[in-house]
Amino acid sequence: MQNQTNKLLEINIFQLHNLMAKKQASQDIIEDYRNTVHDVQAWMDQVCKSMEVLEKGSGLLCYQKLSTAGDIMRDFETNRYKLEQLKGKGAAVIDLVSNLETQQVEEQLKAIERRHGDVAKKIQRKSQILEMTKTGYDTAIEEIELARKWAKEKIRYVEKEGPLGFESKTVEEKLQDLKSLLKEAEGKEILLETLEKRVGAMQAELEPSEHSLLEGNLRSLATDHDELRALLRREMTKLAGAIEQRRKFEADVDKALAWIKTKDNEIKPSGWTPLNTGAIDKDLQAYKVCAFFYTTR
Repeated sequence: MQNQTNKLLEINIFQLHNLMAKKQASQDIIEDYRNTVHDVQAWMDQVCKSMEVLEKGSGLLCYQKLSTAGDIMRDFETNRYKLEQLKGKGAAVIDLVSNLETQQVEEQLKAIERRHGDVAKKIQRKSQILEMTKTGYDTAIEEIELARKWAKEKIRYVEKEGPLGFESKTVEEKLQDLKSLLKEAEGKEILLETLEKRVGAMQAELEPSEHSLLEGNLRSLATDHDELRALLRREMTKLAGAIEQRRKFEADVDKALAWIKTKDNEIKPSGWTPLNTGAIDKDLQAYKVCAFFYTTR
């Protein structure tokens, strides 16, 4: 009888130990799940914190921010296993708890998964904004440089104009060339206005040093174009005056040639009269009259 009692007691103690072990194992699984929830939340907090350097005022230039955003995204994708690991531990907990607690665990997992997706979208969206900003910044720098180069080349072209020549037609062609160039220069104003708007739109993402560089380049471009237009207008005024002078000169030449032609008809050479000095004196006086009228025109 004593032996049976001892045996039953041993069985009860064994079952109690098993029950306690199972209970402890369940508690360990639940505790591990809670710790993992904390770790995953802390990890996503750290990811969001690391994105602060991507905002304006961090001191990083646009290309540096874009590179950093790429690093953050790669690290985020590499650690995606943490979410999957948490979901697996959550499933183990659901097998151990009541229906009410199961619902709480499921809602908690869904909330964490939504947050994970939101963080991923935030990184992607910021990367896209930085990519567009960098592209816009680089393009603006290049377009401003090309526009300044064009303006400086045209200034040198106008300043190195050679002799005008004596014909009004040649000067008229040069004037028309400058008019076309002025029209082209004035058309560049649209480019300048477009660049100013684009630079203004990028200001929210650019560091002060980057924005200042663009603003300075734009001011230099505006100065170059103002100088070119002013130079063209001055040269056009000079050419217009030169055309009037040449037209007047050409008209005077035409009159002189016409006058010479009429006087040429009045001169009749008397032939060889070596012994007729009277005839020679008469011809000489006629030539002197013609010369006098020609030189006094």
